[in-house]
Amino acid sequence: RRRFGVVPEEPPLFERLTGAEQLVFTARMYGLSATTAVGRTRDLLALLGLGPAASVVVADYSRGMRKKLAFACALVHAPEILFLDEPFEGVDPHSGDALQRILGALTGRGATVVFTTHILEVAERLCERVGLLHRGRLACEVILATLRAEGGTLRDVYARTIDALEEEVALPRWLAP
Repeated sequence: RRRFGVVPEEPPLFERLTGAEQLVFTARMYGLSATTAVGRTRDLLALLGLGPAASVVVADYSRGMRKKLAFACALVHAPEILFLDEPFEGVDPHSGDALQRILGALTGRGATVVFTTHILEVAERLCERVGLLHRGRLACEVILATLRAEGGTLRDVYARTIDALEEEVALPRWLAP
């Protein structure tokens, strides 16, 4: 378990702890020393723009702040493998940029990052390999370097695979131009 970091759709955070307490607690649960836990907490809160809210209880955090705190909890022990469910949903553009920078640093040091997203452009920009799911099953797997070399886009692949599997429903007359 120490090799993994996970951020589920609904992160299990302790509502009555402050953001800093949540992070220190998580770090200590992963076996980090108190000194290391406090240092990493300070670093991650600053990096994710949560420094000013470090002493605010989690119950008072917005959805985006909770997402960032859960991300920090998943990172605090420097995992080798990170699983993220919609990591960019509900976060502001500045925080999204910080998350992308962190993910790039993780993969740069050899970590594996697996995440879900509905935003094809994000997947195309950040991933090396993409699996497209349709109704809970893998419909297609794409190596993006190969796709780029062929001049294609992930949107093209999506249209050829997923759109081809779906029956298009006509617009109701009252919506049509």
